[in-house]
Amino acid sequence: MPEYLQVYIIALCCIAIGAQAPCDRPQRTAEEELQGTWDKDSYDHGTIASYICRPGYSRLGAIKKQCSNGIWTYLARGLCKKKSCGHPGDIPNGSFELKGETEFVFGAIVEYECDSGYQMLSKVSTRTCTANGWSNFLPNCEVKNCPPVELTEGVEIASSYDDEYTVGKVIRFQCKNPKYKLNGIGEIFCTSEGVWSALAPKCEEIKCSVPDLANGRINARKEIYYLDDKLLYTCDEKFKKDRSIDPTCTKNGWSPEPMCYEITCQADYVANGFITNKKNTYRLGDTVEVECKHGFSLDKPNEPRICTLNGWSLPLTCIDKICDRPDLQNGMIYSGANFPARKNADLWYNCNGNFDPVYKETYRWYNRGEYGKSTCTEYGWNPMPKCLALCWHSAARVDNADIYHTKNQYKEGDSVRFKCYGDLRTEDGRNDGEIECLPNHKFSETRCLKYCTIESISHGNYFPKKSIFEHEESLVYECDEGYRSPTKTRNHLLHNRITRGI
Repeated sequence: MPEYLQVYIIALCCIAIGAQAPCDRPQRTAEEELQGTWDKDSYDHGTIASYICRPGYSRLGAIKKQCSNGIWTYLARGLCKKKSCGHPGDIPNGSFELKGETEFVFGAIVEYECDSGYQMLSKVSTRTCTANGWSNFLPNCEVKNCPPVELTEGVEIASSYDDEYTVGKVIRFQCKNPKYKLNGIGEIFCTSEGVWSALAPKCEEIKCSVPDLANGRINARKEIYYLDDKLLYTCDEKFKKDRSIDPTCTKNGWSPEPMCYEITCQADYVANGFITNKKNTYRLGDTVEVECKHGFSLDKPNEPRICTLNGWSLPLTCIDKICDRPDLQNGMIYSGANFPARKNADLWYNCNGNFDPVYKETYRWYNRGEYGKSTCTEYGWNPMPKCLALCWHSAARVDNADIYHTKNQYKEGDSVRFKCYGDLRTEDGRNDGEIECLPNHKFSETRCLKYCTIESISHGNYFPKKSIFEHEESLVYECDEGYRSPTKTRNHLLHNRITRGI
């Protein structure tokens, strides 16, 4: 290759290398700024720019850029981080809220507010984290106060009072004149807003108006009643007052409230028994029916339980069955329980002459004699105390019959057997039977006689209408229409027909 050609090629290469593009002025960022003076519009290829952090930021490592063919590229890429201002500080009776950031770093803002019942004294309630630390001073909160209370005529403060009332403080009012009462709220408090919860009340004279009285009428009626005045009223029939005292006019109205209630009785539950005519409400004069369980009884069971002005006429109570004093005839109660007697109590009694107890035992505590004994059970006295009449065996007689004695003496209700002679019969047609010892110490009467029997008369009728006739007793008969008696004897005329006695 010719020498002049080599020189030409080398020159072209040198021109190409020296022709790389310059860079514009390097840019700043929100966190970074250029170190030194950079006032030219362009900078040659290879120029190096160094950066420092803006106020409020701190640098972590070097930050450098180099112009490379028209573009600034990082040679060292450090970091500018926001500086921390530390905790902004707490305030008494208040708190703050962090805004704009999540940490106490450059640019962060904290806003303070006072607790309930306190108000901000400072004009500025915020602090900002700057390059030099927190701006402004810590704000102050002071207690809120309510203004003085303006009292109306006749009203006074019952609670303690001073010139300043802080949040939550309470004032109670009362009237100076005891015949007056407060009209309004008697107790107010200072709210968190520094104002009273309500206006102070007024005082007005205590008065009661005439009440609307249902089911009753007011006596000696007045248009206006004043303190301690009595209200006289009566209730309609079947209604009653709630209480026996008359209502009095008080600062709270009538006390007690005048009312007339319908007279009712309640019967919800009966211990050891139940109600057979159960209703929700029983009115005046209504009767309740109570049935006691086995082994229990009502006090005075034969008397009705009636709803009265003062409740039930008798208690609705089933108690252990008791035994009343028995009505003992022909004898006397000797010893035993008090009356009414409780269950299992024993009663001893003695009978007059010619009488004997239903059941008797030896009474070992006195003379060891035999006395009548009865025990109180859930069914009453067992056996029922009674003195039975005695009948002697000699008093047992039946005409035309044999008597079969079993003992010499019989008690009232005992029986003695007999049998008629031969073909004789009793009035009821029997050949034998029994006679009974009666309360008059005699036996019942019967006879054994000859008799005639008849069931019917063919084509006729007879009187008296019975099947057995005593000896020498007669009957009267009559024949049906179209028939006549075979005999001509006329003893009786009945219904215009000829009859004959037999």
